[in-house]
Amino acid sequence: MSYPRMISNTAAPTPANPGYDPCSNYTVLDQPWRATNESWYYACDQDFEWSGWYRLLYYGMNIRMPEVCSSGCSTNIALWLNGSHPQIQDGIVTRQICANNGGTCCSSYYRTTSIRVKACPGNFFVYEFIGLPYWWCSAYCADITTLSPSNFSTTGVIPEMNITTDSSFDPCYNYTALDSYWRDTRTNYRGHDDTRVEWKGWYRLYLQGKIAQMSEWCGYYMTCGGVTPLLLRGSHPQIGDGIVTREVIGSRGLTCNYYKSNPIQVKACPGNYYVYKLVKPVVSIPLPSYCAVSFSNSSVDPCYSYTALNDTWRSSTDTTTTSQCDIYVNWVGWYRLFYQGQSTKMPETCVSPNRCGTTIPLWLNGSHPRVEDGVVVRQICGSSSSDCCFYQFFPIQVKACPGNYYVYEFVRPNFCPAAYCTVPYKLFPIPPGTVQQAVTVDGGSTLIQLDYPFFYFGKPHSQLYLSMNGFLSFEPLYPVGYDPSLNKDIIAPLWTKIHIYTRGNISYSQATSGPLVKLAANEIYQVLPGSKISVSWVFISTWEKEVTFQVLLISDSENRSYVVMNYASIPISPQAWMAGYKTENNTNNFTIEAPSTSSLFSTTNVGIPGHWTFRVDGAVSAPSTLFFPMLPGAIQHAVTSDGGSTLIQLDYPFVYFGKPHSQIYLSMDGFLSFEYLYPDGYDPTLNKDIIAPLWTDVDSYTRGNISYEQATNGSLIELATNEMNRMFPGLNFSASWVFVATWEKMEFEPDTGEVTFQVVLISDSKNHSYVLMNYGSIPPDPLSWMAGYKTVNNTYSFSIQAPSTSSLSSTTNVGIPGRWAFHVDSAVSVSPPPALFYPFGSGFGDTLNPLSDDGSSPAINLQSPFTFFRRTYTKLYVNNNGHLTFDQPWDSYTPTQFNAYSGRDIIAPFWTDVDNRGAGTISYNQYTSGSVLSQATWDVNQYFPQFIFTASWVFVATWDKVAYYSYSGTETSFQVVLISGDGFSFMLINYGDIAPTNYRVEAGYDTNFTDYSVILWSNDKSTIPNLKYLSNVNVPGRWAFVLNQPSNTNDGVLAARLKVLTGSNLTDINNQKIFLQQLQDELRRRGVSSTIKVKRVQKKSP
Repeated sequence: MSYPRMISNTAAPTPANPGYDPCSNYTVLDQPWRATNESWYYACDQDFEWSGWYRLLYYGMNIRMPEVCSSGCSTNIALWLNGSHPQIQDGIVTRQICANNGGTCCSSYYRTTSIRVKACPGNFFVYEFIGLPYWWCSAYCADITTLSPSNFSTTGVIPEMNITTDSSFDPCYNYTALDSYWRDTRTNYRGHDDTRVEWKGWYRLYLQGKIAQMSEWCGYYMTCGGVTPLLLRGSHPQIGDGIVTREVIGSRGLTCNYYKSNPIQVKACPGNYYVYKLVKPVVSIPLPSYCAVSFSNSSVDPCYSYTALNDTWRSSTDTTTTSQCDIYVNWVGWYRLFYQGQSTKMPETCVSPNRCGTTIPLWLNGSHPRVEDGVVVRQICGSSSSDCCFYQFFPIQVKACPGNYYVYEFVRPNFCPAAYCTVPYKLFPIPPGTVQQAVTVDGGSTLIQLDYPFFYFGKPHSQLYLSMNGFLSFEPLYPVGYDPSLNKDIIAPLWTKIHIYTRGNISYSQATSGPLVKLAANEIYQVLPGSKISVSWVFISTWEKEVTFQVLLISDSENRSYVVMNYASIPISPQAWMAGYKTENNTNNFTIEAPSTSSLFSTTNVGIPGHWTFRVDGAVSAPSTLFFPMLPGAIQHAVTSDGGSTLIQLDYPFVYFGKPHSQIYLSMDGFLSFEYLYPDGYDPTLNKDIIAPLWTDVDSYTRGNISYEQATNGSLIELATNEMNRMFPGLNFSASWVFVATWEKMEFEPDTGEVTFQVVLISDSKNHSYVLMNYGSIPPDPLSWMAGYKTVNNTYSFSIQAPSTSSLSSTTNVGIPGRWAFHVDSAVSVSPPPALFYPFGSGFGDTLNPLSDDGSSPAINLQSPFTFFRRTYTKLYVNNNGHLTFDQPWDSYTPTQFNAYSGRDIIAPFWTDVDNRGAGTISYNQYTSGSVLSQATWDVNQYFPQFIFTASWVFVATWDKVAYYSYSGTETSFQVVLISGDGFSFMLINYGDIAPTNYRVEAGYDTNFTDYSVILWSNDKSTIPNLKYLSNVNVPGRWAFVLNQPSNTNDGVLAARLKVLTGSNLTDINNQKIFLQQLQDELRRRGVSSTIKVKRVQKKSP
């Protein structure tokens, strides 16, 4: 490689030779930014390695150092000559350097610094500049009042750019390699000046041997080796564009295009690199330096090789902390974002400061790519209170992946506190068989016949219309956008003017069995705890990209109907809009209140941002009064002092998110607490355990009463039991204790009318705890308020979303306007077991393995023979260390990499050193009838549609929340499912939460033959938890394999010709091996017999 040389007449340090003359041996510094008329900036002469003598010029004219106290000079501390310049006859003299630090003209830090100076024929001077003390930022100045003509050719004058026009000359193969590590946008080196480089011809950029390109992106605190980073204005060309001209800009502080430098020529070359005809930058720019940025170009597809990020604090709605900073993360490779276990993405629109767990939230400045776009580069922005992109950060690479997710190559931010954000949405998956592009006509709708009747406020429906404009109806409607005068039965997740002129898709699917139904049941149970409904039918419709939202209709066997609305990334709609539902003649209406459509993803009525759930069958009617009655014996006027509270001893322990309480404080200001609190009205900073039916400034100056009662038997217990079972059918609840507090006809401060509401605490004999909140007549509250609950440090919190207090009586999460119900004992797991797990545990009849380190089950006689790659077995062993064997129990806790050639058939969902003695269970079961076989049949036909399969036998082994040796205190869950029928054998492996471990892990299977498959072979603890998100069937956490098939299936295939596209460089022998193994695995997954081998692959193009 050759490099451009520096323009320098610099001699070595002045030799003792008396004939040496620095007037003819110097380096030219034509740097106009040194002039005393230039403003303050960050030019620092401490960053340079000074050697020899220097001549100062100003755009080619002579200039000298100032002899009086000076300022400016593009630096913090201006350096001037304390003494007059010499005459020619004086020869070389020594002069003291003084420093103006803004308060002292000759700072003591510099008084001992001296340089040598000489006057030269031609009316100029040369200076022997030396290194400076590292005290703040200083630079040698040039006195703008001393300009004089120079005989120095045209130094500093930039000629017209020499344009390459020779069509026979190709700079892609005629360039100089430029590999300067300090040009990297991520370095802080500042000792370079590209105006002092003798630029000639074309250059190709590298960074420490890696292919690089000029940066198109501005970043805060960038230096690129100098003070002013030089960037390419506009995008790089494509290969077909040939040689193009691009402007070059220089950034200063937060302004990306503060300076304009000289344009350059650029060309894109085959092999995915660029060449540049770099020229001398404009000399008035302080220490300019061309910036370079490099991106990874791995042959491994990052869509299948990434690290999962599942930090809930990264949510763009999270405000619990602002201390996180991604500068401390060791970012290596690619990352996929998750929120509460579900795939998500970075926000593409502004995120307010103090969110995402940090002060400066980082968001993607540009849209996400499409799958066909491949890897793209996007700028990262950081928000301030005044500017969404006030802080500009280093760009990252992004790729869209099959399966509707994205991966990101994150890099360290420029400074703290800043962190990458995620969009906190959770959408239902779009399953195979979904009808895509369901509506394509602008403003049109599609008629859909339902597979199951859906009851909507008392009316059964067998068909519906799906509208492009974001709503469902039961008759054809064609409004132009949102029409508030249209009083029809309408379910409107986002009713506005929507079209798909340039992008987007509207899809729908419905199911009466399978994973979708199971997922819907889990969803209802999570948001309405205790609702053990039996889901019979699910309908899902999704509007996606770049406006993304979803609506679900759910029915159960008793014709109860639910609507779920899920919101993802939505920009602000300039049109009128409505989200919620309405009925004919407006008899039952609900509107989600949000300041704009972009806020919908942060609103909720069920405690999950972006989710709304409603019961809409109309079968639940409100009683004559929502309120529990105050019986004789109730304590009246329990609180009378303004802002006061009353201590109440409870007759029964009440468990609140894991903590049992025997006393409670009842506050006049509309809340209950478990310790004495005395806020003046609503205080959002008070992070305590609080139950707040309506926390605000409530008074009883002129009227009103606060009363309470509790009971362990009698009519209140009977009423609580009935109400719980009415709201949550199937709960079979039996109340043991009830506490009721009622604020009746109170007044706000200031008084706006009568205020009535109630809170009910209910416990049963199993310490299950529920809270009911009932709302009566309430006027608007002019002060801030909160309705819901919260806990210490906001670990659990929920706020009822309503536009004002007067709307509380029409809101609900249980289908009864004015009532809200919550399960608050924490018995409902925040992260329920993965829906993809087959039933397990003693409640499903499982047999438990012994509590033993390195133990095994006894021999398990199989109820149906199981064939594993041409060997048929009638028994197997479930070994505690995460594997199944067929010949004998095995206690091995140290895995060997497959293909191990061990002579043993082994299935290893997670082979490592497991210890179940302290926590966790290992259990197994087998089935020859029932719903498990139906589930297995559905799964196999979904993943292997080339077969027509019916399961006749299923074996399930589950490791639930087990620890590592020696009882690590962590929890790891995984499961293996063996399925057989009609001569076929299949295997599913399911992964839940996987704790990191320093032990080696093997996942997959191995045989006595040549058949094997590796899901994971790793002793890298950072990659092991990713199993929860990886898959070979596009279902995160699940892997599916064909282990045997009838001898006549595919056996007639002697040869096949396949067209395969790969991004790998197949001229590399290692890539060839990887490709052949991946192809072999893919053929086997698609049902090709393991006896068929890949013998030869012929490359066709390019």
